[in-house]
Amino acid sequence: MDMITTSKQGDVMVVALAGKWMSSNEAQQLAELIRGELMNGGKSIVLDLLHVTWMNSTGIGALAAVLTSVRSADAKLVLARIPSDIQELLDISHLSSVFTIRTSLEEALQAVV
Repeated sequence: MDMITTSKQGDVMVVALAGKWMSSNEAQQLAELIRGELMNGGKSIVLDLLHVTWMNSTGIGALAAVLTSVRSADAKLVLARIPSDIQELLDISHLSSVFTIRTSLEEALQAVV
């Protein structure tokens, strides 16, 4: 399974993340993907974390960097289907209060438009 896959749901870009997020390579790939979407006029992004099996501070930093880029572009970002251990990391780092988080992909798609 690829670590990053994308699809479009109307005007919303859905970015599905998978695997272990613990190196700067994944963070850089994600940043470039999001930057490209924003430069092409994208305004709504959902990050689907359902298949993320592990995330360390580099992965959390990648999510925070994406949020900063999205906000700078006056766009919207929603995190969806976060595994419980990743949610715990977001809670511990107090980032769960900064992100818009939804438990299902459908709820995330509704929240981002």
